[in-house]
Amino acid sequence: FWFTAWMDAGCPNLSDLLVISDEDKNKLKSEKKIWKNNELIKNGLLQARKGKIEE
Repeated sequence: FWFTAWMDAGCPNLSDLLVISDEDKNKLKSEKKIWKNNELIKNGLLQARKGKIEE
């Protein structure tokens, strides 16, 4: 459905809709590196673990 709507709209460039700052790009790059190194829990970034009560 979304592809047809995009085609019907004339294939507009969607990259201009979301402007990502350099700070956000650097943060994403850092988080991606942590994810690839399987260090999410070690760095406290695993969303499934956030808010859990420590036993």
